[in-house]
This record gives sequence, structure tokens and C-alpha cells, in this order.
Amino acid sequence: MDGESAPIRSEKPHRETARHALVSELLEGSFVKGSAEGEANFIESEAGRFARVCIIGTVVERKSTEDGPELIVADATAEILVRPANDLVASTLQGLNKGADALLIGKVRETRERFLLAEIARPLEDPNWEAAHLLSAALSRKKSK
Repeated sequence: MDGESAPIRSEKPHRETARHALVSELLEGSFVKGSAEGEANFIESEAGRFARVCIIGTVVERKSTEDGPELIVADATAEILVRPANDLVASTLQGLNKGADALLIGKVRETRERFLLAEIARPLEDPNWEAAHLLSAALSRKKSK
């Protein structure tokens, strides 16, 4: 290489691809803590392993806490608590009213209860997206079997 050194690349941590998931899969699966070597926490269920998930659901309840807004979101299978991962997501969650449909991407966490730590939140205007999401999740399960 003519004495030139290779460009320095910063190693970014590996980010898991968000998988389409049903809320029931997140709640019924086993929560597994990641290893100290950087492996993420994940849910192990009959449908597979979920480290980062994409869910679509309807806001059924809103709560204001000192840590920011919290939502209870339901899809056709179950309900899950959603907390914001940062201030930008918190402001989006704050704007979602009861009955609003939303797309949420994040990681499942577990303390006293299991919840979704939302990294991305987007309101959905077209309720057909929830049906499309459920179909996509079902098809991906069928392919993996």
C-alpha cells in the first residue's frame, strides 16, 4: 500500500434489525438478559428471537409520569406498556391520544413488568396498517418454520 496506512474506521455497535412482532409474542415469550460481551436482551418465543421489535397498535391509555409519558398500546393480540427512550420519542408519545394508531420500534425491557422502550414512534393515519402489520408478522412466522 505504498506505506500509506488504511483509513481508521470507527466500530459502531451492532444494531439488531427490528422484527415485526405481535404484542402477545413479546409478553408470552421468555425474557433473556444479554451477555456482558454486548449481546442485547431479547425475547425467546415460539415465533423466534426478538431483540428489537416493530409493533403497530392503538393507544388505549395514556399516563403522565415524572419520567415522561407512558402509553398502553394494544394490537389484536394483547396490550403492552410503552415508555420513551429519549426526549424526541417522548414528545411524539405526548401527542398520541387515546384511540390513535401508532407504529413503535424499540427494545423490550423487563423490571417489575415487561414493557417496550420505544426508540421510534410515529402516528398512523390509516388503520389498515395494523392489519398489514399483523399479516406481515404471520407471514414471517410461516416462512421461518
